[in-house]
Amino acid sequence: MYGRIALLGVGLFSVTLFSPASRAVDVYTDPVGFYQVPALTNSDTFVSLPFLRIPEFRGKIASVLGNILTIAGPQSWSANQWSTVTPNGYYPYFLLITSGTKAGAYYTITNSTASALSVIQIPEDLSGVAVNDQVQVIPFATLGYVFPGGTGVVATTSLGSRKTEVLAPNISGLGINLGYSSTYFFFNSAWRKVGANVNSNYKDTVFLPDQYVVIRQNNGADTTQVTAMGQVALSRIRIPLYSNSFGGPKQDNFVGLVRPSNYSLDQSGLTNAFTATTSLEIGRAHV
Repeated sequence: MYGRIALLGVGLFSVTLFSPASRAVDVYTDPVGFYQVPALTNSDTFVSLPFLRIPEFRGKIASVLGNILTIAGPQSWSANQWSTVTPNGYYPYFLLITSGTKAGAYYTITNSTASALSVIQIPEDLSGVAVNDQVQVIPFATLGYVFPGGTGVVATTSLGSRKTEVLAPNISGLGINLGYSSTYFFFNSAWRKVGANVNSNYKDTVFLPDQYVVIRQNNGADTTQVTAMGQVALSRIRIPLYSNSFGGPKQDNFVGLVRPSNYSLDQSGLTNAFTATTSLEIGRAHV
């Protein structure tokens, strides 16, 4: 997470299971934890999410055909269990590849059947994804998840004097020195968007795992503590880095690392890129 680190806590939980015919068995979860950053008054604080949300499914791939992945099973999922869009038109889940050649790649899920998932092959296609690769279905982080009930921000009480604003970078913009694509604020117990209907709630606005947002404290808003919680990503993380075609303008990339620890540039995995798109690969987290 970018910004000022206040507190990090990571835990590994175990559950002891007993049965009359066997000895106790320890079952371990992946590490989970929390991370706190102060968003200072009269300042911009750049924040990325150091954790993933808890996966709601783990399994293996049975087949890949086009943009459809069949999951080994049977699963007996309900129709569109992982793909029903939110009120603001967001797909709520993504598929994370956690083993194999494409370990660390993630894909937005756009359709789901009883045992298959359709995904968006952007920025990467499914080449290299293979049978028996391990996968997880994970909910996207949202405004309402990161700042539940306005926690971590100063609520706005007058539309003419917004307090805390959350600014989303223009991740689909072309060129450099790009402005922010959207600005959100908490007003009347809901998340509102500048320039949109003030009665609409944007709590389901999606944050991608590898992006950051800016928390801006305006108009005397006090310092707040932003707390991120979730599961430590133990697999590689692949982050697409875009460039324009050869000879075209330069391109900004807005990158956030899904890691609950400090990283130097050398440790980040950044390499020179000479193709239209490339990937930043981060090794296993040290927890």
